[in-house]
Amino acid sequence: MAVVLIVSEDNIETSYTLSHAPIIAGRASHCTIKLTSDQCSSEHCQIGLNKNDQAFIMDLGSTNGIALNGSKTQNCKLFIGDELYIGEARAWLDEKKMTGVEKVTHTKEGAHNKIRPPKLEIRLPKTSSGKTGKLLSSASSKADRTSTAVRAVRKARTASKKNKG
Repeated sequence: MAVVLIVSEDNIETSYTLSHAPIIAGRASHCTIKLTSDQCSSEHCQIGLNKNDQAFIMDLGSTNGIALNGSKTQNCKLFIGDELYIGEARAWLDEKKMTGVEKVTHTKEGAHNKIRPPKLEIRLPKTSSGKTGKLLSSASSKADRTSTAVRAVRKARTASKKNKG
């Protein structure tokens, strides 16, 4: 799924998928989010995802600024339920299009408390001896996880060959 911003201007709603490459909102023809309000500058603000996949907005020196939940702001993160005004255009994040992780990232509780979904753990199927083993676990690095996985698979194959032979 994706982090999607909905922009409503003159009773017309348009959706924009956010990414690490910020998009520009303003009256200029080259802007991704083209606004018509006289209260908007030609390049009013940029909106995108930061390195932590959190949606953000940054004013680009506009005359009238941007308002988030009724307060003027220059640069801020966007959360589910926030109401953003760019001139007369209203914008918000579309929670329905987000994955579970994206929803956690875009709630104030999740972003501030660094709530993360539980760690994934994959188990090997039971062998003929009835034992199971972890294939991947909470290893400290990608190399450790790979080594753990490789060792577990090799061990299972060796056990299987011994049981057949």
